[in-house]
Amino acid sequence: MPSLRTLFPDTGLLLGVLNQLIELEVFSEGAVEEALSDLADKNYDDDELDEDEDDDEEYLKARDAIARLGEWQVSGDELARIETLDFDGGNSVYMSLEGAIDIDTGGEEDWYQVLSLEGVQRLTNLKSLSLDGHGYREYEWLDLAVLAGHPTLETLDLTGRCKSLQSLEQLKSLKQLRLLGAQLDDESALDILTTNGVTVTR
Repeated sequence: MPSLRTLFPDTGLLLGVLNQLIELEVFSEGAVEEALSDLADKNYDDDELDEDEDDDEEYLKARDAIARLGEWQVSGDELARIETLDFDGGNSVYMSLEGAIDIDTGGEEDWYQVLSLEGVQRLTNLKSLSLDGHGYREYEWLDLAVLAGHPTLETLDLTGRCKSLQSLEQLKSLKQLRLLGAQLDDESALDILTTNGVTVTR
Protein backbone atom coordinates (compact mmCIF):
# COMPACT_ATOMS: atom_id res chain seq x y z
CA MET A 1 0.00 0.00 0.00
CA PRO A 2 1.22 3.54 -0.68
CA SER A 3 2.06 5.97 2.09
CA LEU A 4 -0.04 9.01 2.92
CA ARG A 5 2.82 11.32 1.91
CA THR A 6 3.10 9.62 -1.47
CA LEU A 7 -0.60 10.12 -2.10
CA PHE A 8 -0.91 13.59 -0.54
CA PRO A 9 2.35 15.56 -0.86
CA ASP A 10 0.96 18.71 0.79
CA THR A 11 1.25 18.50 4.58
CA GLY A 12 -1.95 20.45 5.21
CA LEU A 13 -3.99 18.18 2.96
CA LEU A 14 -2.32 15.09 4.41
CA LEU A 15 -3.34 16.06 7.94
CA GLY A 16 -6.91 16.71 6.83
CA VAL A 17 -7.13 13.29 5.22
CA LEU A 18 -5.56 11.67 8.28
CA ASN A 19 -8.16 13.36 10.48
CA GLN A 20 -10.95 11.78 8.47
CA LEU A 21 -9.27 8.38 8.66
CA ILE A 22 -9.19 8.82 12.44
CA GLU A 23 -12.88 9.73 12.43
CA LEU A 24 -13.57 6.57 10.42
CA GLU A 25 -11.46 4.56 12.91
CA VAL A 26 -8.96 3.47 10.26
CA PHE A 27 -6.38 4.96 12.63
CA SER A 28 -6.78 6.16 16.22
CA GLU A 29 -5.76 9.23 18.17
CA GLY A 30 -3.91 6.89 20.50
CA ALA A 31 -1.88 5.52 17.60
CA VAL A 32 -0.89 9.06 16.62
CA GLU A 33 0.22 9.88 20.15
CA GLU A 34 2.13 6.61 20.53
CA ALA A 35 3.91 7.03 17.19
CA LEU A 36 5.13 10.51 18.12
CA SER A 37 5.75 10.19 21.86
CA ASP A 38 9.53 10.02 21.59
CA LEU A 39 9.63 13.41 19.85
CA ALA A 40 8.30 15.28 22.88
CA ASP A 41 11.69 15.33 24.61
CA LYS A 42 13.89 15.24 21.53
CA ASN A 43 16.75 17.73 21.52
CA TYR A 44 18.07 19.13 18.26
CA ASP A 45 21.68 20.08 17.64
CA ASP A 46 22.55 23.66 16.84
CA ASP A 47 23.45 22.70 13.28
CA GLU A 48 19.87 21.48 12.79
CA LEU A 49 18.52 24.90 13.66
CA ASP A 50 18.63 27.43 10.83
CA GLU A 51 18.02 30.94 12.11
CA ASP A 52 17.66 32.25 8.57
CA GLU A 53 14.61 30.01 8.14
CA ASP A 54 13.26 30.86 11.59
CA ASP A 55 13.49 27.18 12.43
CA ASP A 56 13.23 26.29 16.08
CA GLU A 57 12.69 23.09 18.01
CA GLU A 58 8.91 23.47 17.81
CA TYR A 59 9.08 23.63 14.04
CA LEU A 60 11.49 20.71 13.80
CA LYS A 61 9.35 18.56 16.07
CA ALA A 62 6.29 19.28 13.96
CA ARG A 63 8.21 18.64 10.74
CA ASP A 64 9.44 15.29 12.01
CA ALA A 65 6.01 14.37 13.39
CA ILE A 66 4.22 15.04 10.13
CA ALA A 67 6.91 13.20 8.18
CA ARG A 68 6.47 10.18 10.43
CA LEU A 69 2.69 10.19 10.11
CA GLY A 70 3.11 10.56 6.37
CA GLU A 71 4.81 7.17 6.31
CA TRP A 72 1.59 5.44 7.37
CA GLN A 73 0.08 3.37 4.60
CA VAL A 74 -3.51 3.48 3.44
CA SER A 75 -5.52 1.49 0.90
CA GLY A 76 -7.76 2.77 -1.86
CA ASP A 77 -10.74 1.16 -0.16
CA GLU A 78 -10.01 3.08 3.04
CA LEU A 79 -9.71 6.36 1.14
CA ALA A 80 -12.98 5.60 -0.65
CA ARG A 81 -14.76 5.76 2.70
CA ILE A 82 -14.02 9.49 3.05
CA GLU A 83 -17.04 11.59 2.07
CA THR A 84 -16.20 14.87 3.81
CA LEU A 85 -12.94 16.76 4.21
CA ASP A 86 -12.36 19.89 6.28
CA PHE A 87 -9.57 21.62 8.13
CA ASP A 88 -11.26 22.97 11.25
CA GLY A 89 -8.71 24.00 13.85
CA GLY A 90 -10.49 21.87 16.44
CA ASN A 91 -10.06 18.62 14.52
CA SER A 92 -8.60 15.82 16.59
CA VAL A 93 -5.53 15.27 14.42
CA TYR A 94 -4.12 18.70 15.32
CA MET A 95 -4.77 18.22 19.02
CA SER A 96 -3.25 14.74 19.02
CA LEU A 97 -0.17 15.85 17.10
CA GLU A 98 0.60 18.85 19.29
CA GLY A 99 -0.18 16.99 22.49
CA ALA A 100 2.08 14.10 21.55
CA ILE A 101 5.12 16.29 20.83
CA ASP A 102 4.38 18.77 23.62
CA ILE A 103 3.92 21.96 21.59
CA ASP A 104 1.14 24.54 21.55
CA THR A 105 1.08 26.65 18.39
CA GLY A 106 -2.48 27.92 18.56
CA GLY A 107 -2.80 26.66 14.99
CA GLU A 108 -1.07 29.66 13.45
CA GLU A 109 1.63 27.73 11.62
CA ASP A 110 2.36 27.36 7.91
CA TRP A 111 2.55 23.57 8.02
CA TYR A 112 -1.20 23.37 8.63
CA GLN A 113 -2.14 25.40 5.54
CA VAL A 114 -3.44 23.60 2.46
CA LEU A 115 -1.26 24.82 -0.40
CA SER A 116 -2.05 22.06 -2.88
CA LEU A 117 -4.99 19.74 -3.51
CA GLU A 118 -2.85 17.19 -5.33
CA GLY A 119 -4.15 13.76 -4.39
CA VAL A 120 -7.73 14.79 -3.61
CA GLN A 121 -8.81 13.00 -6.78
CA ARG A 122 -8.01 9.76 -4.95
CA LEU A 123 -10.93 10.46 -2.60
CA THR A 124 -13.34 9.00 -5.11
CA ASN A 125 -16.46 9.33 -2.92
CA LEU A 126 -15.75 12.81 -1.57
CA LYS A 127 -18.95 14.84 -1.44
CA SER A 128 -17.99 17.86 0.68
CA LEU A 129 -14.71 19.81 0.73
CA SER A 130 -14.32 22.85 2.98
CA LEU A 131 -11.16 24.93 2.86
CA ASP A 132 -12.20 27.07 5.80
CA GLY A 133 -9.96 27.09 8.88
CA HIS A 134 -6.49 25.72 8.15
CA GLY A 135 -7.45 25.48 4.49
CA TYR A 136 -7.07 29.27 4.24
CA ARG A 137 -4.01 30.78 2.57
CA GLU A 138 -3.23 34.47 2.75
CA TYR A 139 -0.57 34.68 0.04
CA GLU A 140 -0.34 31.47 -1.97
CA TRP A 141 -2.71 30.74 -4.86
CA LEU A 142 -4.46 27.37 -4.63
CA ASP A 143 -4.85 25.66 -8.01
CA LEU A 144 -8.33 24.15 -8.37
CA ALA A 145 -7.47 22.39 -11.63
CA VAL A 146 -6.92 19.10 -9.82
CA LEU A 147 -10.65 19.05 -8.97
CA ALA A 148 -11.68 18.93 -12.63
CA GLY A 149 -13.87 15.93 -13.33
CA HIS A 150 -14.21 14.76 -9.74
CA PRO A 151 -17.21 12.44 -9.91
CA THR A 152 -18.98 13.00 -6.58
CA LEU A 153 -18.10 16.44 -5.15
CA GLU A 154 -21.33 18.27 -4.29
CA THR A 155 -20.32 21.05 -1.89
CA LEU A 156 -17.19 23.19 -2.01
CA ASP A 157 -16.13 25.99 0.36
CA LEU A 158 -13.32 28.20 -0.92
CA THR A 159 -11.15 30.57 1.11
CA GLY A 160 -8.01 32.54 0.39
CA ARG A 161 -6.59 32.92 -3.10
CA CYS A 162 -7.87 30.39 -5.65
CA LYS A 163 -7.18 30.02 -9.36
CA SER A 164 -8.45 27.84 -12.24
CA LEU A 165 -12.06 28.34 -11.17
CA GLN A 166 -13.18 27.28 -14.65
CA SER A 167 -12.15 23.73 -13.73
CA LEU A 168 -15.24 23.54 -11.54
CA GLU A 169 -17.42 23.62 -14.64
CA GLN A 170 -16.48 19.95 -15.11
CA LEU A 171 -17.87 18.93 -11.71
CA LYS A 172 -21.11 17.26 -12.75
CA SER A 173 -22.24 16.65 -9.15
CA LEU A 174 -21.49 20.15 -7.81
CA LYS A 175 -24.54 21.73 -6.19
CA GLN A 176 -23.18 24.42 -3.88
CA LEU A 177 -20.14 26.71 -4.03
CA ARG A 178 -19.51 28.95 -1.03
CA LEU A 179 -16.96 31.74 -1.38
CA LEU A 180 -15.89 32.45 2.19
CA GLY A 181 -13.88 35.57 1.49
CA ALA A 182 -12.13 33.80 -1.38
CA GLN A 183 -10.13 35.81 -3.91
CA LEU A 184 -10.51 34.46 -7.45
CA ASP A 185 -8.16 35.09 -10.34
CA ASP A 186 -11.12 35.02 -12.76
CA GLU A 187 -14.76 35.22 -11.71
CA SER A 188 -16.22 34.71 -15.18
CA ALA A 189 -16.83 31.02 -14.48
CA LEU A 190 -19.31 31.90 -11.73
CA ASP A 191 -22.01 32.78 -14.26
CA ILE A 192 -21.53 29.45 -16.03
CA LEU A 193 -21.70 27.55 -12.76
CA THR A 194 -24.92 29.36 -11.84
CA THR A 195 -26.38 28.54 -15.25
CA ASN A 196 -25.45 24.90 -14.64
CA GLY A 197 -27.57 24.91 -11.48
CA VAL A 198 -24.85 25.48 -8.89
CA THR A 199 -25.86 27.69 -5.96
CA VAL A 200 -23.09 30.25 -5.46
CA THR A 201 -22.98 32.19 -2.21
CA ARG A 202 -20.51 34.69 -0.76
